[in-house]
Order: sequence, then structure tokens, then C-alpha cells
Amino acid sequence: MEPSSKEKTEPLRGVFPDNPVFTNSTKKKPKDASFSSKFCGLANKDEILKRFKVILNNGQLFSISYSTLPTFILIDNTRLYIQAYELQISIEGRGLSNLEHYLTLEQVRWMSESRSTIDDPKNELHIRKIKLSGKAVTITENH
Repeated sequence: MEPSSKEKTEPLRGVFPDNPVFTNSTKKKPKDASFSSKFCGLANKDEILKRFKVILNNGQLFSISYSTLPTFILIDNTRLYIQAYELQISIEGRGLSNLEHYLTLEQVRWMSESRSTIDDPKNELHIRKIKLSGKAVTITENH
């Protein structure tokens, strides 16, 4: 019997659907879409993302591949570190556990620094500062 086209393109999805160790179902999820509207955009339900974008206040945009197998380190829900090969992304803010949760699921389409110093407590997530460092983000220009 030949596998369906969905099984061919998504061979590992749903292998361990009832086990919270593999699904992260025990983590708190955002209450509503306000999480993704201001500082972070999420993928549609069945969409598979290959990259996520990091947008800085100065207009710089970085596109990071999920295939680099980044490591996510969350400290006190206020600091999140993303490490992958020759890249480190440091994020400071509030409510970062939701961002870490969706990064782990590879569902973050983009994230952006706040353009204001004001932290609105109505939003579940506030990204105050994003810093990228490492050889992967070093830009050299030859004139």
C-alpha cells in the first residue's frame, strides 16, 4: 500500500501526538492572537516554516533558518538566548516563555523589537531588545 502524499511530505508529524514530552502540551499557550500581532508573528496551523525573521529598530532584518538546529535558553521569562553555529541572538523583555514555546515548535514567522520604551501590560509579550552577534551576522563590504 502506497503512503498518501501527506505522509510523504510530513513523515514525523503525529508520531507521538499524545505524549506531552514530544508535543509540549503542558506549556502555557497564549490566550489570543494579541501575542502574535505586535512583537511576533506565528505560522498558520498547518504551515511548515523553514526560516524566521528578526527585525531590529534600526531597520535591519535577519532571516534565520530553523535547519541550523538552534538551541533556545530561557532565563526568568525575561531573557531568551538563541544559539546556532556562529550565531547568538539575545532577547530581553517580558513574557518570553510564549516566544520560546513557539520557536521550539518552529512556528515563529518573525519577531521584532519594541519601537517604544513603554511596556503595555495588556500584551502577553514585550520584546525590549534584540542583539545578534557572531560570524554569521558579520557584514563586510568591499569598496
